[in-house]
Amino acid sequence: YNSSVHNQAGVENILKDTFMDKSITFDFEGSQRTMKYSEIIMDAARQTNISPYSIAIKIIQEVGRSGSSSVSGVYPGYEGYYNFFNVGASDGGNAIENGLKYAKDRNWNSPYVSIIEGAKFLSNSYISVGQNTAYFYKFDVVDGQNGVCNHQYMTNVQDPSSQAKNLYNTYAKNNMLNQSLS
Repeated sequence: YNSSVHNQAGVENILKDTFMDKSITFDFEGSQRTMKYSEIIMDAARQTNISPYSIAIKIIQEVGRSGSSSVSGVYPGYEGYYNFFNVGASDGGNAIENGLKYAKDRNWNSPYVSIIEGAKFLSNSYISVGQNTAYFYKFDVVDGQNGVCNHQYMTNVQDPSSQAKNLYNTYAKNNMLNQSLS
């Protein structure tokens, strides 16, 4: 995160035409709050030192431009729980249920909490051990968490190139290719 480069307007450009291109109201620490998703992502960036642009693209990559059952808050048995990064959503069995069980076990009971805590998970479990790019999330070729090739974020082998393509297309669509990047 670089406050001189990354800003809320840039996040809003990335979120255009997605389910996160709006404000939401949620309960937080006993009171109702209304925030734009872009504000939540900026909070996550400040708290984790991750680029808010990377956070936004990662969420879109994980749950799609229209969202998924893992962020609806109404999945049967897991009502009121959210997992914007699909943490724990392993391929064995029901991936959405696996991810929502992870979220419920950690009380990710609002989009705000899920985005903040999901970004902290990325920061603490991957970025801080040297797996600091989409490529390294998938291909653990750095001796970080558990040695080489033992710590991957996802099973989708196409994810790094897909994320790169989505990020490029988003930057191009929003005339951000010539802006300073960090």
